[in-house]
Amino acid sequence: MDLSKILVAVDGSEHSDFALNVAVKIGEKYGSRLDLVHVERPSAIDSIEKADNILEDRVEIVKERNLVCNPIKVKSGDPAGEILKVADSGGYNLVVLGSRGLGELKSLLMGSVSTKVAKESKKSVLVMKTRFEIPPKILLGYDGSDQSNKALEFAADMGKKLGASINVVSVFNVPISPEAYVGPEVDRWEKDMSNMLESAVAKLKAQGLDAKGEISDHTNVALALTTEAEKGSYDFIVVGSRGLGKLKALVLGSVASGVANNSKTNVLIVR
Repeated sequence: MDLSKILVAVDGSEHSDFALNVAVKIGEKYGSRLDLVHVERPSAIDSIEKADNILEDRVEIVKERNLVCNPIKVKSGDPAGEILKVADSGGYNLVVLGSRGLGELKSLLMGSVSTKVAKESKKSVLVMKTRFEIPPKILLGYDGSDQSNKALEFAADMGKKLGASINVVSVFNVPISPEAYVGPEVDRWEKDMSNMLESAVAKLKAQGLDAKGEISDHTNVALALTTEAEKGSYDFIVVGSRGLGKLKALVLGSVASGVANNSKTNVLIVR
């Protein structure tokens, strides 16, 4: 995986320092350049001095680990929008940021920086919510699509560098008609999913990874993954993104953004 350029959003909070900490760990493994972006809100009191201190202190932390690091300071009332602009224009491979863990209702009413970046970014996004220890436990959401295969490749590559164990979970979301009649092809779908899951696990094991797989029967894919991650005390959920546009994401909902918004676990969305 090419992770030569990583963008880390910092604001001095505990969660953004979680993000910086893991970005440094990843950067050391990949020889990445880490650029730090801080969005200064115009209404903040003494914000210029605070922004300078936040950036300077954290740039020094990164440079002490022998990584190339540049500060980026932006003044705007739209932190998520500015992070997206910088990520897109700067040619970054990964955006890393913290989340204050706003619940679904607060995110809807107030807007969440991490939720907006996770949903709209054209780059892979890692949303950090908690600390983690190496080697991490990774939960990979897998459905056989091109996007989930990219997520599998990303998880495998990072897993090897971090010594992670990976559990591949495929959610068997059976379509049910309004008359509650389950289609006769359900057995074939389940068998196909089982074969697909076995193939994914075999690919991981072939690369020397500690991997296993399971099928989860649930009508809500995002909820199935977040519940399993919490129950199994995983350090990361890794999912692919289908890249739904703003309108489709609003109407249909996105598994990736749903996981990022509601999970208590760190979430990596691979694009």
